Amino acid sequence: MVLTHPARVIAAACLASVLAIVPLAVAPLGALGLSATEPTVSIAPAPVGDEARTSIEASADPGATAQDTILVTNLSDERTSVQLRAVDAANTEDGTLLLAPTDQKPVAAGRWLAVDYQVLTLEARASAWVTVTISVPGDADPGDYVAGLALIESGADSAVPDIAAQTGVPLFISVSGIREPGITVSGTRSRYSASLNPFAPGSLAVEYAVANSGNTRVDLYQTISITGPFGIQLATLTPEPVSDLMPDEAVRMRAEVPGILPLLLAWADVSIVSVKPGDPNPVAEAAAATGPVAPVAPTAPATSAPTDAPTAAPDATPTAAQGPGSTGPIVPETSANYSIVYPEATGQTMTPAISWSLWMLVLIVVGAVAVAARYVSGSRARSYQFIDDFAAGRASQQAPPQSGGAA
Repeated sequence: MVLTHPARVIAAACLASVLAIVPLAVAPLGALGLSATEPTVSIAPAPVGDEARTSIEASADPGATAQDTILVTNLSDERTSVQLRAVDAANTEDGTLLLAPTDQKPVAAGRWLAVDYQVLTLEARASAWVTVTISVPGDADPGDYVAGLALIESGADSAVPDIAAQTGVPLFISVSGIREPGITVSGTRSRYSASLNPFAPGSLAVEYAVANSGNTRVDLYQTISITGPFGIQLATLTPEPVSDLMPDEAVRMRAEVPGILPLLLAWADVSIVSVKPGDPNPVAEAAAATGPVAPVAPTAPATSAPTDAPTAAPDATPTAAQGPGSTGPIVPETSANYSIVYPEATGQTMTPAISWSLWMLVLIVVGAVAVAARYVSGSRARSYQFIDDFAAGRASQQAPPQSGGAA
């Protein structure tokens, strides 16, 4: 099944909401308060043991269902009613996850959600457990999806909710199958901003877009390296990571790198590392682990002296049948045990790195050199002409007079 991508629907709905000045514009997951006052009702996934959760992560095969539980709590001292609505969700250009407006009918993974109570009436300081059922269509493609469960507060005696605040819980749904993470970097560009002092460092603004071209949710770690002519290292910047970039979504990033010397040209190299959500940056870990190797103390050579120690008993744990030349149990090829490789992507751009005042200074110097060269060239020509004229005059003065002919 090919799902209608929610990004354009969400964007159009958000624009209409903003133009109508409706308080139910999109709201970020995890911090979705829209009113000036604090929400009086909270919603959160049920904790696992003593560990609190901020989102729900579910895995299911196509055509199967999964269930989880959320906890809705009335934080006020008055009786209140709330509504629970399943909505779509998508990344914005800065990577933030946003809920669609609650009056927007879900067209993507939000259609897969159902709750056993759509309207709840809670007494003061009371809580209620609500079961969320995720029904994955049988023709759903393998990969990761995201939806949201939004909570809308209303007055205790109001038939139609009077929006006071909207909060929500993100639901990340993983459909079993082959995982193919992928990212691409495009639209890399930069611009140098110089100071009035022609020799003082300026700043370099770098912009680029990163798209999730695979079917797997990823976190992104970013590194921007600025170099000058001949590979001179000028600066390195590590922007904030991007969390939970969903498939078919893209982010537009912009970073300002200060302290860039005006060396005529500057190259900006962007490196993006994708990882499984929640994993650390493997490049940073590898760099931190690199260090001087400690010397190994020499040891005495091993001897073959007999020992009375008993040998260990053979492992009696049964294993799968092994074929010829096997070194371990044969494991069936399934989508659960193949190695998932999270890729890296790079982008590069070049821009002039020189201030206008330095340009003017260079032009003045070049103009002065040109004028001086022309003056020297003209002076040399006049000097040579003067020498030639002087030599010709002396020669005419020293020449013997011509004797007249016989009478």
